Amino acid sequence: MISLEMDQYVDTAIPINGAHRFDNVDYDPILDEVYWIDGSTKSIMRASRKGGEAVEIVSSLGKLEGLAMDWIGRKLYFTDSYYGVIEVIDIVRKDRSVIIRTDFGYPQDIAINLYNRTLYWIEADTVAMQAVIRRSNLDGSNIENVTHQMGMWPKRLSVTVIDGSPVIYWTDSKFKTIFEYHESTQDTLVVAIGSALPKSVTYLDGFLYFSDVKSNSIYQISVNDGNKELISRNLANLLNIKAFDKRIEEN
Repeated sequence: MISLEMDQYVDTAIPINGAHRFDNVDYDPILDEVYWIDGSTKSIMRASRKGGEAVEIVSSLGKLEGLAMDWIGRKLYFTDSYYGVIEVIDIVRKDRSVIIRTDFGYPQDIAINLYNRTLYWIEADTVAMQAVIRRSNLDGSNIENVTHQMGMWPKRLSVTVIDGSPVIYWTDSKFKTIFEYHESTQDTLVVAIGSALPKSVTYLDGFLYFSDVKSNSIYQISVNDGNKELISRNLANLLNIKAFDKRIEEN
């Protein structure tokens, strides 16, 4: 695992004992801890951002795909595509429960809009080759389809709020690009990324950050003018990225 400080673009390897694979990752700013899915052990692990011992939080017999930290509510949400469920675990009380059993397809990546306390996830029907992005309340109630464009194949998901309205970004495996969806206008836009092959995407403070599996690099794109900048390269086996603003916790 690598920590990249955005003010100086300096990356630092985080030494974590007991970690094998980082398939998906999120961050808890309250305790300064990183959570990740370890696909090799079918588990969700936790460790200090400074490094140290990895601690198992969730074990599964299925296939863990996405996770999202609600650091305000102290809960961790995750998807299991084998059992077709979305689960939540209270990281304080250790209570774990299924809140959604998917009916369209297999749940994939997941994200939380902390501003309006809603849950977003990708649900894919691998037989019909269709995928939809859905949302619900954090308790799994009031499920709605957000997008359902034929032919698109969302892979990784990021949700933010711009000018008071939710905006969804996702990498698309079929079109090999990044899409941008505005809920207020229901407009779907293509983010200009050049010849890159995006795998993961995350939003922070007016910029998109995405991993390019073709060059094992991370790029930054301004959502205002579309200017693209290379911020880190030569990152072998780059799987997932997550951007976080420390000022959010302070406020």
